[in-house]
Amino acid sequence: MSDQLSLSVLIAGKDEGMTIKDVVVSHLQVLSDYGDRLNWEIGVLDDGSTDQTPHVLHLLQQSFPDLQVWRNDSPSGIASAFAQLARQASQDWIYITSGDGQFDHNCLKILLDHWIDHPTTTLGVRVNRYSTYTHFRSIISHFYRFLTRFAFGVDLVDPGSVKIIPRKFAIAELISKSTMRDAEQLLLSQKFDYPIEFVPIPFNPRTMGHASGASINNITANLIDLLRLWRHYKTT
Repeated sequence: MSDQLSLSVLIAGKDEGMTIKDVVVSHLQVLSDYGDRLNWEIGVLDDGSTDQTPHVLHLLQQSFPDLQVWRNDSPSGIASAFAQLARQASQDWIYITSGDGQFDHNCLKILLDHWIDHPTTTLGVRVNRYSTYTHFRSIISHFYRFLTRFAFGVDLVDPGSVKIIPRKFAIAELISKSTMRDAEQLLLSQKFDYPIEFVPIPFNPRTMGHASGASINNITANLIDLLRLWRHYKTT
């Protein structure tokens, strides 16, 4: 089918040996349920894991030969890992998530159910995210949303969430080096007439690992990128 929609589902993981199998298998099942309505591929980037993640992925490839696996010898960070995955994708649209299971397979299904009938940039809005955040992380999240809306005149609602977005925006030369990349990709989508559809999704509490979204280094990097984006889009 020449007009068949195509989607790359991409997963980044570092030391996710306890969760990565369930994440991969459940996402595969969601994609399989769409039959010939969707041309899809699925791949995982092991971002320098030192636990059993490489072994688990090796076993998964034996069971699912279509599963693509890439590996970094040392950790590159979540923003870089997502950018690498986007470059590896071969389909027109991409969906990128993490291997910790906070965005489970239901998020993909909910977004797909909407997107497949309305193929435009589709952003999942975590309806319960503040109940899973610390008080400080909630303040930071509100602050970023306000600043982004103030700087660009667009309410991105939940730019750090999962999304289905045209690959061309994910691999574009972006100004942002931090996780502000998510917001910049959405801004590009909006700028080039891909309206953003907002779809409510669930969000699971973190069961292991350490969240770095509210670290001082991450906050600083995002604020620097926000200023650079504001200066760029103000003059273009």
